[in-house]
Amino acid sequence: MWMTEHGPYSNAQNITMYRSTFTEQIQVFDTGRIGVYIIEIARPRTTAHNAIVTSLLLQKGIPQAQAYSSARAYPPRCYPDTRTELLTKISDWIPDRDRDHNMLWILGPAGVGKSAIAQTVAERSMEDGHFGAAFFFSRVNQWDDPSRVILTLAYQLQARDSGYKQLITQCLADDYTILDRDIRTQFRKLIAEPFRTLDDLQPLRKPLLIILDGLDECEGEDAQCEFIELISAQKQSGKTSSLLWMICSRSESQFEQMLSDTDNPIDCQREEIFIEENEDVYAFLRDGFERIRNDYRDLVPDQWPPEAHIQTLVHWSSGLFIIASSMLRFIGDEAYSDPISQLDVCLRFIGGSPVPGSTNPLFPLDLIYRQILSRVPTSNFPVLKRILCLAVLLSETMTKVSVRVMLDVLGLDVPSFYDAIRELYSIIDVPTSEQVDTKGIRFYHISFRGLLTDPNRSGNFCITDGYDSVVASVRQYNAANPSQAIQITTVMFTDTTTQGSEGMNFAV
Repeated sequence: MWMTEHGPYSNAQNITMYRSTFTEQIQVFDTGRIGVYIIEIARPRTTAHNAIVTSLLLQKGIPQAQAYSSARAYPPRCYPDTRTELLTKISDWIPDRDRDHNMLWILGPAGVGKSAIAQTVAERSMEDGHFGAAFFFSRVNQWDDPSRVILTLAYQLQARDSGYKQLITQCLADDYTILDRDIRTQFRKLIAEPFRTLDDLQPLRKPLLIILDGLDECEGEDAQCEFIELISAQKQSGKTSSLLWMICSRSESQFEQMLSDTDNPIDCQREEIFIEENEDVYAFLRDGFERIRNDYRDLVPDQWPPEAHIQTLVHWSSGLFIIASSMLRFIGDEAYSDPISQLDVCLRFIGGSPVPGSTNPLFPLDLIYRQILSRVPTSNFPVLKRILCLAVLLSETMTKVSVRVMLDVLGLDVPSFYDAIRELYSIIDVPTSEQVDTKGIRFYHISFRGLLTDPNRSGNFCITDGYDSVVASVRQYNAANPSQAIQITTVMFTDTTTQGSEGMNFAV
């Protein structure tokens, strides 16, 4: 029951409101019956009602995971003149109305710079008006709840597209329970259907880009895969969608399975980032040292550091920007204010003879390694430790020893091997099941081997407790197969009683 309090129909009663919501303009029609009027919407929703919807989306989402959140102050970005080929390809793909795919999936190992690419693309697309929304997953920061992802994206989209804002305001006014519904329903009601309506009304709309970075850090593999399936299906159901998606993730086993499934193909453009961009890392380090020299002009000479030291860091980084950036941050740390000594600590760490009692220069990378290892089910870890221990023992011959030989040494079958190692695809290059007889596994970076042999860095993930057993298995295999005997190295484990003691890395 509504009653008008102001205007020509003040004090009128028994007014029926159809699709009644607070509106900016209303029209009142006399029904011919005394005191009975129909109030009809002229425009949906008032500014006040829009504010309510905006507030609810903000509360239900994770605003800290946005590209411009203060919680992500100083996020990684692509250094000038690096990743130029990929960034150009993305810039060309976004406005191309003849593109074959509406989803771009960038995959690569941990620490290779995917988040820097995502942030750089977000900032560039904001400048040219193509940015729609972004979500930067992070398990460490607990920005990983899949039920809050769509709401976070919707909050950003409604702030940038007035047409979209009107549609979801109406949608949520009709059914506020959507805010607590499952991912599939939220995606359909708040993403797919609104943009289908907008594309029908304006077929040549300027495309908007949504970025999901670190999808592998979303809680639950099922949810990760569901996001990919929903995005892929959206393209298939609407060929002219103005909504584009860029996904950045590690090359996890569940994603590789999805991409190789020919029965249910994922509609996307796939881009791989490989660890081989040493020129980019060199430019990053060179300019980073220039900034450190400027900050410590009274402490370091103009020609510091020697070119040979920069080349050592470049070679050891092996294309991983996270290692290069960790080293620079460590060397220029204001808490020490001694870049020359800090560089010496890094060089000794790399050389396998760390300074006793020194801080670990690769602490940020170790956090990633331990986070990935923590996802391995407890029941699988005894088998995984044996596999990793053998890989460390094989050292430089690791890739020359096939997975089949490793399985014979350890007494494992193929399913057990893949079940144990499936969480480590982003830090280990793992052959497919069709390649077990011809290829071996490979650590993407030597630092992972160092972590596995140092209890100070790896904690419970250290392989010390399985070492003797694996060595015995190798000797037994070599005795039974003298013509196919495999060579192993001596491993030196860190003394846990002394932080950073000698013998931190295994001997090669």
